[in-house]
Amino acid sequence: MNTPHQSQGNGAPQPDETYPTPLEILLMILAANFVGQFLALLAGSSLREMFAESISLKIQLLVFYVGFGGLPLLYFWRKGYDLPKIFRLRHSVPTRVLSLCAALGAALYFVVEYLARLLIHFIPRGEEHLKLVQSILQTDSLMAWLLLLVIMLVMEVLVSEGVFRGVLLSTLEQYSDVTRAVIVASVASVAVKFDSLASGDSIYLLVYAFLLTWLSWRAGSLLAPLATSFAFQLIGVIDTALDFENTLPGYTWGELMSPLYLVVAIAVIYQAVIAIEGFYRSKAPSSSME
Repeated sequence: MNTPHQSQGNGAPQPDETYPTPLEILLMILAANFVGQFLALLAGSSLREMFAESISLKIQLLVFYVGFGGLPLLYFWRKGYDLPKIFRLRHSVPTRVLSLCAALGAALYFVVEYLARLLIHFIPRGEEHLKLVQSILQTDSLMAWLLLLVIMLVMEVLVSEGVFRGVLLSTLEQYSDVTRAVIVASVASVAVKFDSLASGDSIYLLVYAFLLTWLSWRAGSLLAPLATSFAFQLIGVIDTALDFENTLPGYTWGELMSPLYLVVAIAVIYQAVIAIEGFYRSKAPSSSME
């Protein structure tokens, strides 16, 4: 992979001082995660007295995303960094590529769903974990639906992609080769979710994270992973509304998802990746992974 900046003869990239340092990013992510969780816990006690559990949990999650995403944004703005630059928002992405990203994201949902169901056979979820997930996804009122849509289609997409596929990847590219930067940014986006490490969800979340981080590098823009993540989350919302298990023909195979859906999803992802890679290679024939 080639980076936008050039290196000297020894091949080591020369850091651009208009980007934060890796240590600065690390400390900011840890601080933002702490602040987000602290604000969510702080709000929890009063929310439970005012709303049903499913509503209070959604509001707590919303508060977490505000803290986790808001603190880095405020910090980088106050430090005078060029926000569109460090968040990879300066370059546009062709409609064709965005469409391919959306198709990739939609297909990726079924791959992740299959792997999640498969993993449960090896690492069963506890009752508390299942109850928590069910409460967050419960949509028995208009307010519950609105909160879920804001969380899944807005906050999860903007915050996660902005932090990890945006500023973190941009910074790592300045201090290491891009292959290493993509891997580290992908692992970091999963590692920060401590519950996923404990439950084993990190196994399939790494697949999701790597593809989105690769897209951010390949397109040179955060818009590509944003489109992919939005499509992924949108299919999740549709699944919550329609319940694919009971509405899509042949969706389940025993306790797993039908392999037919998995094969089709993998084929879509493969074709989308090949098409996106081909598009950018045609624009820059010398581009290659270093």
